[in-house]
Amino acid sequence: QIDNLSITTGKIANLAVQTAQIDTAAITTAKIGNLQVDTLQIAGNAVTLASSGKVTSPSSGGYASAITTSSGGPIFISGFAQKAATNNVITLSLFRGAPPTSGGTLIASASAGVSSATSVALNFVDQPGTGAQSYYLRVNSSDAISFVTLFTLETKK
Repeated sequence: QIDNLSITTGKIANLAVQTAQIDTAAITTAKIGNLQVDTLQIAGNAVTLASSGKVTSPSSGGYASAITTSSGGPIFISGFAQKAATNNVITLSLFRGAPPTSGGTLIASASAGVSSATSVALNFVDQPGTGAQSYYLRVNSSDAISFVTLFTLETKK
């Protein structure tokens, strides 16, 4: 048994340690079964982060917005709107770059019929390049709109 050992430099082929207290570690590759971290900082935003926008009481022509900072990977976009009645068509229009009232680029749209639909969903995959990407989901219907949601998620790897 060694109670106190001090080594400046060493190379160990295989080491089995039950408990370790390491102030600073430089590890190239690790296989970790169960990890507990107080604060996680990942370089280059290398994880997938979702952004979303929700409008709880929109009017027809109103929109939800979400901004995603893209690293260049595909961005999955999901939009949903619900209306109170089933009397009229409901249409979702997805814009990129600017709100629909300010010259945004229409990239997708979806509609639901008159008689039975009270909601409509739109799913789209965009690959606009790197940087901040703004998306706007506009809903149009003669019926009262209950809510509109917009969700974006970039697939990094």
